Amino acid sequence: MARHAFLVAPVLCASIFSSAVRSESHSDDPKAWRAMTVMDLQLVGPQQAFHAGIWNDLISNNNAAQVAAAAKTPNLLSIGNPPARAVFVTVRSPQVVVVLSILGAPRLCEPLSGSTSVLRCPMRLIRFENGKSSMREGRGCFAGGKPGSNEPAAYASYDTSSRMIRLGVLTGSSAVEGCSQSVPVRESE
Repeated sequence: MARHAFLVAPVLCASIFSSAVRSESHSDDPKAWRAMTVMDLQLVGPQQAFHAGIWNDLISNNNAAQVAAAAKTPNLLSIGNPPARAVFVTVRSPQVVVVLSILGAPRLCEPLSGSTSVLRCPMRLIRFENGKSSMREGRGCFAGGKPGSNEPAAYASYDTSSRMIRLGVLTGSSAVEGCSQSVPVRESE
């Protein structure tokens, strides 16, 4: 993952995290697999502000491509961003907050080999610690289906001993090939 500075006040982020994080199932065991939260970024309001900020540059690029395409179709009316959604997971300790987010936007992703509804998309890991923040980039599988359905859905867990966020996609009860990965929450790991 590439490393970038990320300029967001940690106090603001903590309040947004507490209101934005929702999961289908809750367990005190961080190693338990949980459905990643899906957030629509097409119309951005207070609930989506933090995640839209994470992806502001890529959403702007996606918007520019949409405007260029719309110029070729005279009567096309568009409100908000072109289709864009993010799946995310948040890991917290008393000293550190980590958010891993994957942006699903048609112009920014490639279909995963063998699947039409799972995409390989931009991924960012943002780490807040001691009043500072950092960001790393990579690619991950985006699937925005409902957990437990036959639609592909993204899942995550946190391994406390290795300090890795584990990612995967399930369709029904079957793992999607090529979507399992572990992402370290620290740069040196």
